[in-house]
Amino acid sequence: MNAKTFCLQGLLGRLLLTMAVGSLALPAMAAGTIVMAEKFENGLPGGNQCSVPVPAVGSGVTSIKLGSTSCKNDQVRYFRFVDVPSPTMVVFANDGECGGGSWRLGVRAYKHPTTSEWKTLQEIRDTEMNKPVAVGIEKVDDNGKTDQIPGKLSCMEIYPPSP
Repeated sequence: MNAKTFCLQGLLGRLLLTMAVGSLALPAMAAGTIVMAEKFENGLPGGNQCSVPVPAVGSGVTSIKLGSTSCKNDQVRYFRFVDVPSPTMVVFANDGECGGGSWRLGVRAYKHPTTSEWKTLQEIRDTEMNKPVAVGIEKVDDNGKTDQIPGKLSCMEIYPPSP
């Protein structure tokens, strides 16, 4: 092996090591998005709409009061997942303080990543426990309270995957 080859191998080795270590040091970033809408007509979302980023892996539960978003309180009826990592769990609730006082419905992404079609909150209620609501999304929680669901979403809790 000549000196030129030896130097190139050394530089390549350092580059690979720097890339490997550098990627471990990157800050946690949001992983996927939950998109919501008040209406869905002619194949397009409408009315009040918002997007909520899924917290980074290992960052813990995030509670979102929809009154503080562009979706507004008690407006959203439709949702979809966009590149949501498995096994993210999302709990939708009709409780402005996220305490679960009224109805509560939970879904979990089981395909990695999950991008779904638009679904209604009522479709979660109508789905049997542990059965698919949409491709890549299954129902995992329902407190059984039969209060009105359409137009009554106030809070979401997002449980990102653990590291």
